[in-house]
Amino acid sequence: MAPVAAGHPPPEKSADLTWLIGGIIGLFISIIWYRLTTMGWQAEKIPLRYAKTFRWANFDNLIDQFELSIENTLDPARKDSFERWALGLIWLFGIAYLLIIASSVYFLIRN
Repeated sequence: MAPVAAGHPPPEKSADLTWLIGGIIGLFISIIWYRLTTMGWQAEKIPLRYAKTFRWANFDNLIDQFELSIENTLDPARKDSFERWALGLIWLFGIAYLLIIASSVYFLIRN
């Protein structure tokens, strides 16, 4: 093994620290990604809620162009599968970064 310069960790610990920092940054990005996604969907529902209150004056509103969108996005019992898959993917990335953090902390402590 080559000598280590003063003030620098050994190469094994340096690699573990790199993984730890990368995992923390990735977890932070996943949290921001999740929050921005949920905030975007909430902002998307604002005009749909307004459209639900709108009615044409001279028509009995038999055909409502917003009804399908309102049913799929505002009714919690009928959550869109796209939303579940997207949030599931974000959670998957978050869990992967947590595993990276846990394994790098384990190897830092073990070495």
